[in-house]
Amino acid sequence: MALLFLMADDGISRDEFMCEVAVGHVLDCCQGLPPTMLSCAHGGCESQVTPDLTEERSDCLQHKTCDELTQLGACDLANWEPAPSCTTSPCGVQVPPCR
Repeated sequence: MALLFLMADDGISRDEFMCEVAVGHVLDCCQGLPPTMLSCAHGGCESQVTPDLTEERSDCLQHKTCDELTQLGACDLANWEPAPSCTTSPCGVQVPPCR
């Protein structure tokens, strides 16, 4: 109920919610990953901060089984990719692969 209130009150955006659900699923499947590896928050007002996972990648990750995530390399940080939002090299934001 609280989540519905936040979404109705512009407290959490669709992409933030989808990111949070995807991160929760990945963390459930990939024991040992640090829970702070990904950010799902938007910055305030004029900020350019966006969730590390796009809606498309969030959706993809949510719909993979734990075995599929392991096979994709999502449970191994060495296989993570630069976030699409990265514009600098080297990119500090890495995201789990999902195809």
